[in-house]
Amino acid sequence: MLTANDTPPAASVQAQGENAKVSALADAIEQDSLATSFAAQFREGKRISGFVDYSPAEVARNAAKRERWKAQLATIRADALGEVERETYDILRFTLIETPMDENEYWLTFDLTPYQAPMQLGMVHQVLATQPLASRDNAAGYLRLLGEYASM
Repeated sequence: MLTANDTPPAASVQAQGENAKVSALADAIEQDSLATSFAAQFREGKRISGFVDYSPAEVARNAAKRERWKAQLATIRADALGEVERETYDILRFTLIETPMDENEYWLTFDLTPYQAPMQLGMVHQVLATQPLASRDNAAGYLRLLGEYASM
């Protein structure tokens, strides 16, 4: 048992650092999702900023973000993580590495397939149905979303 004057073991200090790195990466990915994903915004009750951009330029931007996150994940020593952080690490690893989503995979993982379109479009309909219309700003936001929906 450590007392106030004892120095924590080096392994414990390293684990704290590795735990902090995986938590920071998970938080950064979640914040990006809340800033860019209408599904995440809807899930959290946030104002919807827009729908999915299926353009190749957006796919390239997202692929670049994923590569940066993968590089950050590669710097984390999984064997030094606590139990909860190890689970977070494993989820990030699966999401970022084992399910590639880059420009080369774009047409192989396209969201609007006959199998996925009803779910995606159904969520769009839910978003539109829940938009407030109490003010001019609300109405303008709703019309902007309708315009985006028409061009999806």
